[in-house]
Amino acid sequence: MWSQLLLCCLVGFAAASDYGWKSNTEYLYKVQGRTLTGLPDVANQYAGIVMSANLIVRPQGDGKLVAKISDAKYAQVHTQLPQGWRSEIPESKLNFQQLQLSDKPFEIVMKNGVVRDVIVSKEVHNWEANLLKSIISQIQLDTQGQHAIKSHINQLPQEGSNNAVFKTMEDTVTGKYETLYDITPLPEYILQSQPWLVPMPQMKGDGEFIEIVKSKNFSRGEERVGYHFGLGANGKWEPNTNHMGEFFLRSSLSRAVISGNLKRYTIQSAVTTNKIILSPSLNSEQKGMVVSHLNLTLTHVQPASSQFQKIQEPQQLGSLVYRYGSPFSSNHEARPGQQRQEQEEYDFSSEEMQHQKRHYRHRRSANSAEQEFDSPEFEDSWTQEEPKLSSAPETPLLPMHIGNKGKSIKSAQNVNIVEAAEKLAQQIGQEIQRPEKIQKEQTLSKFILLTNLLRLMNEKEMQEVSRQIYNKESKGPKADAWKSFRDAVATCGTGPALLTIKEWIKTKKIEQQEAAEVIAVLAKSARHPTPEYMRTFYALVTDEDVKSQQVLAETAILSFSKLVCRVYNDKEVSHNQYPVHTFGSFRKEGKQFVVQEFIPYLKQKLNQAVEKADSRKVLVNIRALGYVAHPKILAAFEPYLEGEKQVSQFQRFNMILSLRKLVDVHPKIARSVLYKIYQNAGEEPVVRVAAVFLLMRTCPPASMLQRMAQYTNIDTSNQVNAAVKSAIESATKLEGEQYAQLKENSEAAQPLLTKENFGIQYSRNFLRSFVNREMNLFYKQNIQIYGNEESSLPNGIKSMLRSELNGFNTEIFDIEAMVSSIDELTNVLKQQTEIHQHEQKQQKQNYKQAQQNQWSSEHIARLLNIQTEEREQLEGNFLFEFGVIANRFMAFDNRTVELLPSVIRDIEQHLRDGKDYHLCKFYDTKQVTISFPTEMSLPFVYTLHTPTLFHVKGQIRASAEPQISSGDKIHKPHTINGETELHALFSTKVQTKIGFVAPFEHHSYVSGFDRNIQVNIPLKAQIEVDIKNKQMNAQLQPVEPEKNTQVFHYSTYPYTAKKDLLKVQPIVKSQNVHVIRAPESEQTRFQSVVGKKIGMAFRVGYTSDQQFMDTKWLLEQLRRQDRVTALMAIYNDETIQYKKMEIEYAGAESTVRKVQFRMGYESRYESEHGNESNGPSAEISQFSQLPNESKARKQQFAKMAAAGIQSANVRVVDASIEFDGQNKIEYTATAAIASSPVDQKARALCYIRKQSANPQENRPFQFAVSAKAQVPNTNGLDFAHALKFDPTSTVQIEVAAGEDLKSASKVHVQAKLRKSESRKQYLQSLQRAHECRREMEEGNHQLPACANMTAEANLMDRVQVQLQFEHVSSEAAECSRRAYDYLRYLGFYNLRENLHKQSGKQNEIEMEARFEPNFESVNVTIKSEHMESKFEQIRVNHWAKQVVAVHPVFPMTNRVMGKLLQLDTYRPICVVDKTAANTFDNKTYPIDLGHAWTVMFQYVPTFARQQQNQPQRYQQQQEEQQTEQYVVLVRDTKSGQAEKEVRMTIRTPETQGQLIDLEIKPSENKDCSKSNPCAKVQVNGKQYEISDAKSTDIQGGFIKFFALPSGEIKVTVRDSFYIIYDGKRVKLAVVSDKFRGSVRGLCGTFTGEQSDDFLTPKNCILRNPREFAATYAIEEQGHVQQYKSRAQKAECFYKDNVYANVISDFDAGRNHQQYTQKQNYLGQRNSDNSCSKQQTSYMLENNGETICFTTHKIPVCKSSCNANELITKSVKYHCVPKTNISELWRNQINKGASPDFSSKTVTKTVEMKVPASCSRY
Repeated sequence: MWSQLLLCCLVGFAAASDYGWKSNTEYLYKVQGRTLTGLPDVANQYAGIVMSANLIVRPQGDGKLVAKISDAKYAQVHTQLPQGWRSEIPESKLNFQQLQLSDKPFEIVMKNGVVRDVIVSKEVHNWEANLLKSIISQIQLDTQGQHAIKSHINQLPQEGSNNAVFKTMEDTVTGKYETLYDITPLPEYILQSQPWLVPMPQMKGDGEFIEIVKSKNFSRGEERVGYHFGLGANGKWEPNTNHMGEFFLRSSLSRAVISGNLKRYTIQSAVTTNKIILSPSLNSEQKGMVVSHLNLTLTHVQPASSQFQKIQEPQQLGSLVYRYGSPFSSNHEARPGQQRQEQEEYDFSSEEMQHQKRHYRHRRSANSAEQEFDSPEFEDSWTQEEPKLSSAPETPLLPMHIGNKGKSIKSAQNVNIVEAAEKLAQQIGQEIQRPEKIQKEQTLSKFILLTNLLRLMNEKEMQEVSRQIYNKESKGPKADAWKSFRDAVATCGTGPALLTIKEWIKTKKIEQQEAAEVIAVLAKSARHPTPEYMRTFYALVTDEDVKSQQVLAETAILSFSKLVCRVYNDKEVSHNQYPVHTFGSFRKEGKQFVVQEFIPYLKQKLNQAVEKADSRKVLVNIRALGYVAHPKILAAFEPYLEGEKQVSQFQRFNMILSLRKLVDVHPKIARSVLYKIYQNAGEEPVVRVAAVFLLMRTCPPASMLQRMAQYTNIDTSNQVNAAVKSAIESATKLEGEQYAQLKENSEAAQPLLTKENFGIQYSRNFLRSFVNREMNLFYKQNIQIYGNEESSLPNGIKSMLRSELNGFNTEIFDIEAMVSSIDELTNVLKQQTEIHQHEQKQQKQNYKQAQQNQWSSEHIARLLNIQTEEREQLEGNFLFEFGVIANRFMAFDNRTVELLPSVIRDIEQHLRDGKDYHLCKFYDTKQVTISFPTEMSLPFVYTLHTPTLFHVKGQIRASAEPQISSGDKIHKPHTINGETELHALFSTKVQTKIGFVAPFEHHSYVSGFDRNIQVNIPLKAQIEVDIKNKQMNAQLQPVEPEKNTQVFHYSTYPYTAKKDLLKVQPIVKSQNVHVIRAPESEQTRFQSVVGKKIGMAFRVGYTSDQQFMDTKWLLEQLRRQDRVTALMAIYNDETIQYKKMEIEYAGAESTVRKVQFRMGYESRYESEHGNESNGPSAEISQFSQLPNESKARKQQFAKMAAAGIQSANVRVVDASIEFDGQNKIEYTATAAIASSPVDQKARALCYIRKQSANPQENRPFQFAVSAKAQVPNTNGLDFAHALKFDPTSTVQIEVAAGEDLKSASKVHVQAKLRKSESRKQYLQSLQRAHECRREMEEGNHQLPACANMTAEANLMDRVQVQLQFEHVSSEAAECSRRAYDYLRYLGFYNLRENLHKQSGKQNEIEMEARFEPNFESVNVTIKSEHMESKFEQIRVNHWAKQVVAVHPVFPMTNRVMGKLLQLDTYRPICVVDKTAANTFDNKTYPIDLGHAWTVMFQYVPTFARQQQNQPQRYQQQQEEQQTEQYVVLVRDTKSGQAEKEVRMTIRTPETQGQLIDLEIKPSENKDCSKSNPCAKVQVNGKQYEISDAKSTDIQGGFIKFFALPSGEIKVTVRDSFYIIYDGKRVKLAVVSDKFRGSVRGLCGTFTGEQSDDFLTPKNCILRNPREFAATYAIEEQGHVQQYKSRAQKAECFYKDNVYANVISDFDAGRNHQQYTQKQNYLGQRNSDNSCSKQQTSYMLENNGETICFTTHKIPVCKSSCNANELITKSVKYHCVPKTNISELWRNQINKGASPDFSSKTVTKTVEMKVPASCSRY
């Protein structure tokens, strides 16, 4: 009876309850929770805790609840859970312990079901308060949607309805986030299978059971609780949201079941499941997980029997949001908060407002810098206080900071972090000495642990450890302990670390390179860059102690500039890299510091460096400004980019390069500037090219790219056109969503590009990306090549590689090498050598004599008064960035290179005396930390570290004879000897941990995955290099030959663990670690010893829980992917499984103690070598008789190769490797090749031999190849003759292999190559052939069409091969069959086999390749005794064509290089024909030479002016410095028969400085043939016979000439050029790069640009070709004199740069006054289109020792103008001594600039004449 009455009362209470709670009623809930971590995709092994407690709630009315927790307990879990994390764990298997949770009552203030405040006793610790909040969060239900935010999905509850869907902004222990409510009645039948959802169904009354589901959207929130670091490169992510790329997922789902209705209800049960799922090592397919599950279940409802005791010293906590504690404070109180006010609940009342206030970063925009420095992104009372510089930052959530009941572990009595850090550093130092201990003792993990300990230290504690650890020893355990501590301090990135490093630099504990590396790491690792931190770093960078050390100063300013960008200017990076959700924004004072202090400082330093002509500092400050990446840097570059102030073109080029980071941060502003630079056709080409490359990074619109593409058909700069074309074409091939827009825009522009193809000598931009969807791997590669006019080698190259793995971006490397001129670099390097000194001495001895010779280059240059453009002084820079491992920018100039002899001298001295070396360097190349509270308030923690160790030690001794550097020059030594003992160790680890912290028990629970790689090389080496005799000997041996030494280790292992945070040791070394392994039956094991046959044994062991990678898998990866991605796929294994591979040198099983390697090279020229029968036989049977001694073997092989070949060039390589031990084994290999420019014969020989002291154990082996070719020479000037000519060539090859060459397996090959009739017909049908015939009718046989067709006419398209076999082994036959099967597989669709059609010839195979006439495809027929196979219509790649389309004269290397340079003639050629000439750059123009010698080709290199030389001596300096003189003159004969004469003069070091004069005239023979050549040759007045069978050699073959089959003669100058002459025309082909941009005459300039081919001796460009040709006539007669006279009066144009306004007012952020001043300047500059201009001038005094500059600009005439009238004017001068700076000013004025001396004192006033007006010639 009473029980029924009580039940009725309870039902009545429920019906009358106020939003779930009835006054004077007691509700008892069972609280159960578990938080576990594991790797469920690998194994159901988990670690974590299970919690249980009782929650008693007593409503007090007015929305107040009083509650208390009782019987709180927890148990540790570390076991297998077969059903996953939900598995039931019997209580008998759980060892429950009391949870020290306060049992004192606390108060909950609610309104409409939403918690507004929580009040606890002051005695409650902060961690307890957060745990209480997690429990209270379960009973918070906004059933009426009172706090709903505006959303289109909302359907608010209606009266009488229990259905609703709406969004709220709700706070729980995890933060305040958007929450989606789904409310619906729960069908009662469900409860039959899930009765636990409603434990007290009788409470329903006349209501319903209602299910309420809440899901959180962590991507939209107001209070984001969490800590993160290291996500800076991932701007598209918001840290700690629902998902970050593909590697991180976070969800929280709450489910509550109530009984009653939405206004009057009882909470029956509430459960929240919070999952964090992520890829441990970013790329893994298998995931790790942390799950937090909290459940409240109603167990009892009864009338309240008594009151809870009153809360003593109440403390308001405010909202339910997790509150950070104070890790280093002695105060344990919960952090107070304020009750949420009514209006606060509606702050985010709409999605639109929420979108504006959420913490997503805005995407890049073109807004001004002021807009980028907006108010702080958020700053609320819940964030931590800004860290003090000398104190450890109060970082919350992380294990060591909260592991001791919410306090840092250093607050524990048994933990002394100073002693612990000292002990760790000493252990690391000891373990490094024995590499085999590093993996076992977890040395790299100890380094990370040491770094984490240091983050707990204040300045005093860190300094204490420093004092204990620091020592001056250079090697040994103590030295390595100090270095590990040094690197850990740099890596920890805290304020105390900065102060400690500052003290080290001040006290000289670290300096120069060591300090520079520490500073670079510190800047990358900074964790809390507060304003105080940044200003202290800035003070350190600008400190005199730092600035006095060049390497340190440069690294410091560059590293700090990057840090400024990351913290202040790149808003996205700043937000994602640093813990802004913990400490608030670090950008608060950014604008003022960057704009008002730092940029002005760098600008001032740049200007000062320019004034002092300090090139190195100029380049460093340019790069530092670029790294800042704020639009204000444009104002610093503006006067230089727009020509207002003068700097070198290389420095201007570097200013563009430095804008790369600005492009990333402010792409629209950068695009504006870059496009204006590109579109200025008068700008320096390399500057425009750099602008094009960067412009592509801004994703320019389609219209802009179309304009650029179309302009390639107009632009005269091939360098720029090549850059634009390559950039747009490569962009059309990009993959990935990131580049979809750029790809689309580029595709719209591609059809408009020029059809011209550009060679490798031009600038190119290669953009490449690849997507591997299986691995979620994306990478982008960018290679930029900056071409030049002087060389086919680029002046600069830049390569970048970026990867994105599961959405996580990584910058792998950025490499850059730039030089102002590759030729000038070569010149300056050569100037430091003894050879240059000798050549200069020889030049001076012969210079005056050469000037007297009317045909010498010097005389002709003086006669024509050839002017050259002065080359700028050498400048260059290197950049190498590889994560934190290497961050080095090095600038240099000619003065740097000139120090090379002294640097080498110092190195030599150290090496001669013997030098110990020792390097120990730790890095943490990738640091990522993510942490936030779970639903049980236990902080989730994810960390990723990649500690890396480089350890190199040993001794080295070396010497050279004679010394490489003595005095001030570098000498070529005859011999170099050296020996070293090397201990090289590389060890790296990828260490990932996923887990959580239980602060109440000082434990963390972790599921982790480690990947280890280690390489250890202990080696002794001796090396002898005989440079004079081209021989090298080396001896290698292990340091400890008889000891087993591990040389390679690779391992991966997943594990789960529970870690006692008060025990300072690596987690893997702790007791409670369970490595996850597969059952033994599923494991793969491999153990073997390899190399015993050669005497060096290596033990290879492999163990894996995964099947071994087979060859098929590797090939499949390479086939489906490109090389870069395939390598990444192999390294970035997607699986998380145990693997271990070790390679160990087995000393005990090795009989060889050392290995000797010998190598020699020899080349010679044999002008005569008699008959083949008289020389040594080249039969392979004789190879085994070769001498054992290397030198004799080379000589014998050279004779065999050259036998019977006239004028043979012979090259021989000989190498051997000897394993010296009990059973001596030696391998030798010798190869030789002989060829001749005149003899049809050529030969190649190869012999490989294996010998053993014990032939029974190691069988001997020999392999020999003898190949002989018969290839005819061809003509070079007549297409008709070439078409008829039969170039058929034959090749005979004999191959033998076996123990004895006489009885070995042999293969005889007979090959024949020929030109088919169909090929001839095809050539005749080409349009170019018709053009050629028209040209030939006009008497011009070698203009472009004919030159191309002549080269094409001799390609052979038919190949017949016959193979005969003798004594073929079964193994060789099987290999042949496999090779054929592979060919069948590759050519399956092209293959036809006929088993009935056989050759019938045993041991013989016949093959024929029939190429299509255009070489686009080939048909191959193979006949054997069994069958006939035909591969039809096999496409030939355009690169393969250069290999298979054989030419009798041009070898494959020439053909491939011709393709690379886009030359149809294989070599760059210049032709002077009957009535026209064609330049190297393919410009054809009419000529009329007459009988006047005219310069066809003259080598006129340019050099940078030596600083001590005056401008008027520059031309003389050029001539004196030029040790190589080449001139080719041409003229028409007097006969009037359209014949030409040629004269060549050559003077080089190879001619001992003597002038060689060759005069070539037409012969009297009208019918030319190889026996009756078309010309006769005189050398220095002496007539020589010309033969087609033998070359005539001058100066030991330096100059050769001989006849070709058609009677043409060919004159070659070794490694320089050759000419072909038939009496009527002359073709000159260069074979050296030195002539690029260094040629004058009829052949043009050879710059790659046709626009400047008509460059006259005056260094200006004419329009009229005949006038241009006349300027190079050295004799004036007839019509040539008339043309020359007209040329002197004609308008001649100089190649001057035209500067433009490229930085607008908006771009530079300039105010109105500054803008007006600039416009006035530009208006004045641009309005003067006349011949006069205002310019600073100078004059020389005291024999050039004093230079006087005008203090103001004076009127002068432009270079192409003359003064009409002169007036007298008083001019003020400022005079200074001649210095580097004054020389720079003078050089700037010579180039047209006007340095400002208006603020200088007036030294003198001079009356002088200035032009009143000017006019052109």
